[in-house]
Amino acid sequence: MKRLLAVITSSFAVVILITFIVISCGGGGGGGGPQYSNATLTGVWMFKMTSPFTISVASKFDGNGLVIEDYDLNPGTLPYSYSVQADGTFTISTGNPPSTVTGKLTSSTAGVITSVDGTPVTVIFKKITDLGACQGTWNGQLAGGHTNSFQIIVDGTGTITGGSGFSAPYGGKLFCESSDSTGLLTTGIVGELSRIKFHTGTVVSGATVTISGNYETNGPVGTYTLVK
Repeated sequence: MKRLLAVITSSFAVVILITFIVISCGGGGGGGGPQYSNATLTGVWMFKMTSPFTISVASKFDGNGLVIEDYDLNPGTLPYSYSVQADGTFTISTGNPPSTVTGKLTSSTAGVITSVDGTPVTVIFKKITDLGACQGTWNGQLAGGHTNSFQIIVDGTGTITGGSGFSAPYGGKLFCESSDSTGLLTTGIVGELSRIKFHTGTVVSGATVTISGNYETNGPVGTYTLVK
């Protein structure tokens, strides 16, 4: 009897131990789903807002809770901070003027933004998976507030390294992800055309690749076309 009780007690202890290990490791059939953290947000991500207005911008995350680059027309003082919870919900303190952005990741490369300072918004949030997707030499045309013809050269990291049509030096970024594009061109011009923000960019591929959409400056705005 004592031996039987010892075996039963020992077996019960083993069952408890196994159950504890399974629960601790997230097993047990149901699973815990993806586990997110600050490290999930790393690299360059595009924000594509479709409501209450349409605009696209990109920022670079360091994976440790800081936004270290912001490719907007007039970014705030960097770095910004962000925080990602295990269930994918996140907040970003960002921008000029300062704003609190909230949303949720749905995978390691995609998510949604649902509010800015408590105001509901509709924003597709996605990682730029190929920084060099816009690599090449692009012939550009501004229309509307400005009517400049120009050329920009984009390298394999999405960096604008040179060009013509404006005063040097040239800088900024141009990113393409699926059929969407966003970018910022900086020039040596003193004035409104020192910074040109390309947003609402739509990429159309064929014999040539065309990006078109709206641009803004610290002055007049209009539409643009880039052709490669």
